[in-house]
Amino acid sequence: MKAPRVTDPAVLVAREVPRELALDPREVGTIIDAAERDAVRDGISGRERTPFLLRRLALATGARSLDANIALLARNASLAAEIAGELG
Repeated sequence: MKAPRVTDPAVLVAREVPRELALDPREVGTIIDAAERDAVRDGISGRERTPFLLRRLALATGARSLDANIALLARNASLAAEIAGELG
């Protein structure tokens, strides 16, 4: 098998979830594992899978995961704007 050819190199940059909104990784793992099992059982796959998992995570955490994801989105958008500004 041939290795894919890289034509457009990229760099991934991201900020962390704010500490006060961060969830316990073990809690998240337990919730996601259960949701994955339910998705398989219920035949949820493809593009329906991610919304299903996020919805289950939000329900199980009392929307704390949603708050963390929104904060992360805002922080990364701010970082993207800073980088774009520096690149001119």
